[in-house]
Amino acid sequence: TCNCSASSTTKGWGMYIGEWLDDTRIKVCNMARAGLSTQSFIHTDGLAIWSHVCRKMKAGDYLIVSLGINDCSSSAPERRTSLEQYTENLEAFADEAHRRGVTLLFVTSTVTVENNPVVNFRRAYPEAMIRVAAEKKAQGCDIDVLDLNAHMLAAIHDVVAKEGHEYLVNTYYSLKAGANGEKVPDTTHHREAGSRWVASMIAELLKQSDSTLKAYCK
Repeated sequence: TCNCSASSTTKGWGMYIGEWLDDTRIKVCNMARAGLSTQSFIHTDGLAIWSHVCRKMKAGDYLIVSLGINDCSSSAPERRTSLEQYTENLEAFADEAHRRGVTLLFVTSTVTVENNPVVNFRRAYPEAMIRVAAEKKAQGCDIDVLDLNAHMLAAIHDVVAKEGHEYLVNTYYSLKAGANGEKVPDTTHHREAGSRWVASMIAELLKQSDSTLKAYCK
């Protein structure tokens, strides 16, 4: 999701989501950071970033939270979370946004494609995010959720059926250093085409949602 350097093959969808919004009426500020989780944003190495966001956001703003991959998969103990802790952290984001009069939009995580056929092995985390959104909405929070994870999985299966798994990886996913320093497919992070693809899916889901943010879509 984060902004990436011009020299990097990897690009985050947060770099492009603004292209789907009316920039004469709304400004996108991407505070995402690579490798972080709900745990690290609230409790450890991302706390300074979250504290900055809390100081800056005000009533009438929108906050988009899309976290889950590192909660589920990170080997770093300060980032990895149980489903229970992940749920509590999402609730903390929701409560903070509600206190400040900010509209919250959860976006479930993207899909990793190292398996062929693609298996959505992190699905429990998106489902937890959906549950938190429903519960907080019932409590009066201004919150909605876009299930990018499920939507993207269906799109991936469609691409693989038509073009093959190799095409999917080479077209949409980035490269990383292999064991001997060679470039090998990165089946989690996206290249520009992939992040633009993800951003377009988010925009599509937003337009179909109940979120008032959709009023700012082009």
